Amino acid sequence: KFRVRLITKLDEVFAAHRLRDEARLTLSEPDIESEETGQKEAIADVLAILDEKELEDIQSINRALARMELGEYGACEVCGKGIEVERLEAIPWTSVCSKHARTE
Repeated sequence: KFRVRLITKLDEVFAAHRLRDEARLTLSEPDIESEETGQKEAIADVLAILDEKELEDIQSINRALARMELGEYGACEVCGKGIEVERLEAIPWTSVCSKHARTE
């Protein structure tokens, strides 16, 4: 169940990335007015932040899938205790229990 959710989330992240690539193409079109330049710069800044978040998400998802392969999925990387099912259902790529999530 969690593997399917992780793979689905990974697909969503890649689909969002493709949409942002299309937006970047639009941003590269010549500006008609100077106001457009400022708007495009602001959008480019947001896209850069989203790219960083995407990379973090992809890395977290891949780590969770690797932990599944190793039989370590669902155990907190800090204390080794089981991660709460509710937490895994909300954030299936998490690697820490709620107690240790507060300390990160």
